[in-house]
Amino acid sequence: MLMAPVRSTAVRAVWPVLMIACMSGPRRLPAQFVSLRGYPPDALLARAPLERAVRETPDPKRIRSYIREMTALPHAAGTPGSKRVAEWALARFKEWGLGAEIDVYQAIIPAPIEQVLELRGPKPWRARLSEEVFDEDPDSKLSGIMPPYAMYGVDGDVTAEVVYANYALPEDFAQLERMGISVTGKIVLSRAGPHSRAVKVTQAAQHGALGLIMYNDPKEDG
Repeated sequence: MLMAPVRSTAVRAVWPVLMIACMSGPRRLPAQFVSLRGYPPDALLARAPLERAVRETPDPKRIRSYIREMTALPHAAGTPGSKRVAEWALARFKEWGLGAEIDVYQAIIPAPIEQVLELRGPKPWRARLSEEVFDEDPDSKLSGIMPPYAMYGVDGDVTAEVVYANYALPEDFAQLERMGISVTGKIVLSRAGPHSRAVKVTQAAQHGALGLIMYNDPKEDG
C-alpha cells in the first residue's frame, strides 16, 4: 500500500520539469557532460550546471596554498601543532562567512616512548627508525616529527625469528601454509600496501605471530 503514493509523488514532481523542458525547445549539453558516470541520460541536463561549477570553481594554486599552510609543521593530534591547524581552519571558515567554533574533546592517544628494532647474532644491527633528511625536502629537517609507530599497538619486548610474508594478506599466509611455513610465535615481515595496514596486523595476529614489521618497498614508494 505504500508503493502507490510514492509513484504518484514521483509523477507529480517530474511532470512539470518535463513540460518545461519540452516547451523551452531542444537544448544541447556541453561535450564533457554528454555522459556522466552514475547518472542516467535524462538527468544530465539538470546536472550539467552543477557539474560545470564543480569543475570550474577549484583553484589549484589556492588549494596548494591551503594544504601547504596546514602541513607546514608537524601536527599530530593533541599537540600545539594540531591546535595551530585548527585555529587556522577556524579563521578561514569565519572569513568565508560560516558559523564555526572549535570543540575540545578528551581522548586517549598513545605516543611512543621508546622503540627499538634490531637484529641479534654474530652481526648485530639496529634500525634507525626515522626518515632520512634530504636537502631538497626542507620538511624532512623539521623538529617534532614523530617516528613511525602503530598507534594502538601493544607495549612489549619481543624477540623471535622473522618470516617474510609478502603483503601479509590472507592469500600470502595461505601460500606460506602450502609451503609448510608457520608464523606462529614468529615476527612477520611484510611490505606496505596495497591494503590497509590494519588488515596486515589482524592477519598476522590471527595466524599466531608475535609481531609485525612493515616497510615501504623502494620500487613501490614514489
